[in-house]
Amino acid sequence: MPFFQSSLTKKASSFALAVQLLLQCMLIGGASAQANDNDVNCTSTIAETICESELHGILCEALEMTGLDEDLAASEESWTVFAPTDDAFLALGDDNLEALLYNATTSGDPTATTVAADLLLFHVVQGAALMVDDLPCEAGENLLTMANGEDSRTLCIDKVPAFQKGMYNEATRTDTFIEFQVTQQKQKQKQDAAAQHYAPLPAYISATQVCNGVIYTVDQVMLFEPLPFPIPPPTEEDTIVQQEEEEEEEEEEEEEEEEEELQGEEEEQDSKPSLTIVDGVQNDDFHSGFGLGIVAGRDDHTEETTESAAGGSGGGGDDGGCLSIADLACSMDDLEAFCSIITEHDMATKLSESPEDGTKYTVFAPNDQAFMKDSTHTITSDELQFHVYEAAQALYMQDLNCVETIEMMNGKDSRTVCTDNDAVKSQKGASNPRSSMPELVAVDKPACNGVLHIVSAIMKP
Repeated sequence: MPFFQSSLTKKASSFALAVQLLLQCMLIGGASAQANDNDVNCTSTIAETICESELHGILCEALEMTGLDEDLAASEESWTVFAPTDDAFLALGDDNLEALLYNATTSGDPTATTVAADLLLFHVVQGAALMVDDLPCEAGENLLTMANGEDSRTLCIDKVPAFQKGMYNEATRTDTFIEFQVTQQKQKQKQDAAAQHYAPLPAYISATQVCNGVIYTVDQVMLFEPLPFPIPPPTEEDTIVQQEEEEEEEEEEEEEEEEEELQGEEEEQDSKPSLTIVDGVQNDDFHSGFGLGIVAGRDDHTEETTESAAGGSGGGGDDGGCLSIADLACSMDDLEAFCSIITEHDMATKLSESPEDGTKYTVFAPNDQAFMKDSTHTITSDELQFHVYEAAQALYMQDLNCVETIEMMNGKDSRTVCTDNDAVKSQKGASNPRSSMPELVAVDKPACNGVLHIVSAIMKP
């Protein structure tokens, strides 16, 4: 199942772009067609397409936890799915996500699973692959009966579908928004909805025809009943951060253009050395040539030495040296059991290496007390790999975002769960009960080849 990256910030399309994309879809898909007709290249089902998409990690997981993925993987029947993005789900806030989706797996309560399935089925039309021309625009006839028995409404701009809404997808619940400027009304919807138990109007982003139906990606979650909790409004800090990021991007683009111009001038001056110091200012290329393994924004963590950044094993050293994750773990008194297990399963060798491609490891190591509490459980190689995340950058405490998942070394997802008003973080698998989650009790232990966190329980996929 694809991991939705916390660092990824996907912006919802403007209405103009949504309409443009749908017009293109109409030209490609035709006025009306069933997606499982013989003339359709049947290579991927709805379930497969959603779970392969970087935009739909949360939706994929929710379909799997409720079993609806099996229905949407079948090619015997046609479906139309309105698929909210990860950003759409995250915009509901942690409390609503827990109540509507994640309680289905953490509580074991059949009622919780029903709540999650009901919400998902409100995004599905069963028995029909509705192309753009099939979506009803005419007032009084613009209702679709969804798979949970409730009706959603298609709202159009210039006879082109632009939104697919439930009863609780706008604060005022009126359909007179078309009389306003679209961008102004959308902003007003967000401001009004934030203070109440509604979500903004779900706008179309794109349309995809697949083997057994049609998928419309939308930028909000469709609601047929009120949310359990109000949507958290955007903070002033979020607005400031967004403005700063945009300013930084503009500055970076300007710097890149200036560097390209300077490089062109230097190539024409062969007689001059490529590395120069002018008026006490050092050439940037010379500065970056030292090869120090410093990650931007991480000056509070241990820096790699020149030797380790160049491919050293990182197995310890003199002053300024560093330990590998394996050596670090085996040097700690409360990780003796973990050290023995990684050695027994030949994982110690891997966690002692610094891969040439720069891969970093993030390891969640259960402490000795965790193994004592679960003394009857024999950890397998697959479960051991479930404690390791490998990527271009290691994940420090600040990178572990509440309710988000990461794909571990064994290919299965673990989830960051926050409790006590986000003061406590745990990293759990699907088989970890909520009553005894692996809590992060010691974090950000830096190593040459990544970072080590200590958890209070064994993580179980």
